[in-house]
Amino acid sequence: MIRIFLLLLIILPGYIISQEFQINKSHPVNGFLDRYYTITGRTIENFLYPVHRDVIFSRLNELSVYDSLFTKTDKELFNQFISEFGPQTDVNVKQLTSFENYEFLSEKESYFYFSNSSDSFSVGINLIAEIGYHSNFSDGSSANTVLLGGDLSARFGKHVTFNLRGLNGIFSGNKSAIRDQRRYNSNYKLTDDPNSAFYDETEGNISLTYPGVSFTLARGDLSAGLGQFSPMIRDLYPRSDFFSLNLSYGILNYTFAHGSLLAESVYLGDSITGGIREIPEKYIVFHKASFSISEAVKMHFGEMVVYSGRGMDPGYLNPFNFYKTVEHSRVDRDNTALFTAFESVLPYSSKFYLTLLMDDIDYAKLGSGWWGNQTLLHGGITSFPVISYVPTEISLEILQIQPYVFSHRIKRNNFANLSVPVWGEFSPNSVNYLISAGGWFSDKFYSKMSYTFTQRALNEYDSAGNLVKNYGSNVNEGHRSFDSETIGFLEGIKDKVHSFEAGVIYQPVNNYFLKLIYKFSDSSVGNTNFASFYLTIKL
Repeated sequence: MIRIFLLLLIILPGYIISQEFQINKSHPVNGFLDRYYTITGRTIENFLYPVHRDVIFSRLNELSVYDSLFTKTDKELFNQFISEFGPQTDVNVKQLTSFENYEFLSEKESYFYFSNSSDSFSVGINLIAEIGYHSNFSDGSSANTVLLGGDLSARFGKHVTFNLRGLNGIFSGNKSAIRDQRRYNSNYKLTDDPNSAFYDETEGNISLTYPGVSFTLARGDLSAGLGQFSPMIRDLYPRSDFFSLNLSYGILNYTFAHGSLLAESVYLGDSITGGIREIPEKYIVFHKASFSISEAVKMHFGEMVVYSGRGMDPGYLNPFNFYKTVEHSRVDRDNTALFTAFESVLPYSSKFYLTLLMDDIDYAKLGSGWWGNQTLLHGGITSFPVISYVPTEISLEILQIQPYVFSHRIKRNNFANLSVPVWGEFSPNSVNYLISAGGWFSDKFYSKMSYTFTQRALNEYDSAGNLVKNYGSNVNEGHRSFDSETIGFLEGIKDKVHSFEAGVIYQPVNNYFLKLIYKFSDSSVGNTNFASFYLTIKL
């Protein structure tokens, strides 16, 4: 394995590609900010990610006046984040001018190449290497992955930033070892050909930012929702291409995003070409207004829509529009959802959050069991205690998804990307309970574990996989004209799922990462039992 890695490092071209400008929800700085905003009695705008690094740095600066509250570990974390997100200069970075003089063990931000000037122009290049080992304990299969590439970021003046990341990967081993990981099983180059050993990953963005206003064009992760379940958009694979707008003034924050998705793949036989894969384009749109009732209380109101069968619709390109009305004017062929959310800081360094989403609703039929009254309810409490000097995060959440939520009578208009739900692995017609705990045992070592219990009702299929009875539990099976007009919650084939997940991240030196992930789940349909180990180096 090491020989392969060294050979690839020599023969593959390094991508000209640095410190990211669009920060995803999974970055540990967001957990740090969430913790100390809650401890100091304030809510933070964290409904939609990614967030620009300048916003992150501004939030860190706001917390600097509360440094007396920091634990020893948090002081070290805070200094790390200030170094990472603060202004980059020749003094506080290291770059690889030669292997003999490179400070491999330095805690400075590292670059393969870095340059900046007094007129706010800067450019940085990183080389990235990731080695992964994967084991599926269910069938004994294993696999190795190697990713090599780089990251380029640049700032032009005070208002324009861009970031480009490209990685080429090589896979060896049994693909069964990665079948339950969305990062891999949604990668077209890796899964289309069973014998394919090569794949790639890419992300990029360009942003225009001013005080209170930012516009971004990007390819990358997109996340919407509160809490760990983040029940609207989460862990989106394949990565989406989208543009977003963010406006902030006083107590008001307004966000908008318009992204691309792919409908279900259909294979059309053709004697001349050997077959054609048809994948219709579809689009997902999100906008939300947030109001800070006080420093400790925030309300959110918004809409989501998926539409297809045409190019980008001007009605949905307009951030300031009522999309439900636009859908009506488009003769009700699109899939819209309305939502409201509430979050509040509680005593004892805790916070409460609640989300209600209505995928479709007929007020005249409330309480009748009509299948079209589709709602999602999500609530949770997160607490940030310090246990034996360890900054800790403990969460309790519940997610209830009614039958047919996020599905649609026009199949391609469901909330799915290549048939995979955009909100995660939980199916409609289910209730899900989560308990999780994580903590920083030092500024270099973070560990987290979670347990999820799911009660769900499944559709009925025959031995050939044909749908016999629809209970609204599959986002890819919308309500048909001959399906029952009434459906009860958890009506269908009963199933229970127990899931356990644990992860450890260790960063012995800045930009050298060791990561271990383990996941187990068991149900009547099947089980998942795998572990992945990663070594990531960024020069």
